[in-house]
Amino acid sequence: SSALAVLAVTYMVCMIVGEEPSKHNGAMDVEYFKGGAGFFISIPLMCLSLQCHIPCALIYTELRPDLRTIKTMDCVIAAAYAICLLLYVPAGTFGYLTFGNETTSDVLLVKHAEGGQTIGYDVSDHFAVIARICITLTATCAFPIVHFPAKGALYDFFARFGLVEEQSKTAKANIPRRFLVIEGVVWVL
Repeated sequence: SSALAVLAVTYMVCMIVGEEPSKHNGAMDVEYFKGGAGFFISIPLMCLSLQCHIPCALIYTELRPDLRTIKTMDCVIAAAYAICLLLYVPAGTFGYLTFGNETTSDVLLVKHAEGGQTIGYDVSDHFAVIARICITLTATCAFPIVHFPAKGALYDFFARFGLVEEQSKTAKANIPRRFLVIEGVVWVL
């Protein structure tokens, strides 16, 4: 699922980069650099979007035993950041060049401006529709990975009050499949 997610985001970036800015009148009202507080406000957003500390321990435990070292994990983290950088920078840059100052926080969203003007990739643009589907699938695939630590904490919480069977110390990482399915369905609903 991770490889498919990277391919899906790569498709979206290629779609954004391949779009002709003049088609949307965006390149006409682009400010190439605007200093001020807005730059500093964006830093927490960038840090949050690149967060990987929640599933980091789980990713480490999923490495093959012969690769499970701090040095290998450092390489995994560096590769993840490199992929994010290679995908975020072109998407942000070309999204902004396409829509200029009217760029939305989610470049795939369609915004209706004053005077009935539509800003964004049209719903009839098949490449944009495919990109939206790709991002939906990416979010769907990422949900279980990011949510897994919460499942473990919730299971431990229920076990503390006797609502589920407490696991032995040796089977601590093996949450029963039934609990995982029920919790996942309830959480999504």
